[in-house]
Amino acid sequence: MIQGKIVVVNNLQARRTSATENILRQDLSAIESIEATIDIIDVEMDKDP
Repeated sequence: MIQGKIVVVNNLQARRTSATENILRQDLSAIESIEATIDIIDVEMDKDP
């Protein structure tokens, strides 16, 4: 059995979580790592100051 946690988040939080999980994966190629980093930057630039 796989344990999980269900949380309610907004779109910005969901994108941030997804990008962070991708960057933490051990099996990323160089291109996937760059794409994940760009996703994190995009998410952070979209949030209100």
